[in-house]
Amino acid sequence: MDTQVQYEAAVRSLASKHVSQAVLDNILENQALLQNFGINTPLKTAHFLSQIAHESDGFKVTIENLRYTTAARIKEIWPTRFPDEEAAAPYVNYPEALANAVYAGRLGNGPAQSGDGFRYRGRGLLQLTGKANYAAVGQLTNLPLVEQPELAGASSSCLLIACGAWKHIGAADLPETASVDTYTRKVNGGLIGLDDRKARFEIAKKSLGL
Repeated sequence: MDTQVQYEAAVRSLASKHVSQAVLDNILENQALLQNFGINTPLKTAHFLSQIAHESDGFKVTIENLRYTTAARIKEIWPTRFPDEEAAAPYVNYPEALANAVYAGRLGNGPAQSGDGFRYRGRGLLQLTGKANYAAVGQLTNLPLVEQPELAGASSSCLLIACGAWKHIGAADLPETASVDTYTRKVNGGLIGLDDRKARFEIAKKSLGL
């Protein structure tokens, strides 16, 4: 089977039925970008596609949703930031304030009042987060992400951003034979969602003829 046909089959097999057509088209039409960022074998492609599909819920989510409707859920996600529901209550249905609070003073961001947390919230197929990461991926992709952070979540650059982020975190340097666990630790910092990532990896491999 032609590699382009296999790639398209893999992308479509991992896509949510609610994916934006513009996002899907960008991924399908820019396969050549993968080679430029070290994603240069079918097995590495399977790792890449399955990980970005998990992180974006089937290429559907390109901007982090920080609107939470209960204090309990906020506390559950950021237990070290919010020791109790009372502390989390002011941030219910207030995504900008929440992002500025939880991302303040880390990932290259300034204090909460700088607005960096919300400005550089998770975007793109790999949920690029933090001013320092925006700057690094901006350099790799020749995009002004610090000055125009919205570009990180744009459908017109979604695959390029994902490739740049993949390179930046060191996933491109992993051997193709590394386990899904190893790739997941690079992407996630832990093993959250491992079962889904493994299932998506098998789907991608089958579509790519592996």
